[in-house]
Amino acid sequence: RADSIEFNFSETPKNVVVKVYDNGIGLRSGIDPNRIFEYGATTTSSNPSKGFGIGLCYVKQLLSDMGGSIEYDGEYKTGFGLIMRFKK
Repeated sequence: RADSIEFNFSETPKNVVVKVYDNGIGLRSGIDPNRIFEYGATTTSSNPSKGFGIGLCYVKQLLSDMGGSIEYDGEYKTGFGLIMRFKK
């Protein structure tokens, strides 16, 4: 299976919505999806010290500062997805 990343763009009266999906493994079972947005959180290995865990934390803060939001939308073994809403 080839790796892929899919981007979907849509619009609501108040937001521009960007959905990003990949066909990777997704979050491992037992990981709280909300935790991926915490500073220092990483899900890339069984050894959390191997990652920095700052990327999604900063994205969430930047979107929040602009009146937007981000949320996880995926399932284990079927892929990883994010939905970002940007205020118009």
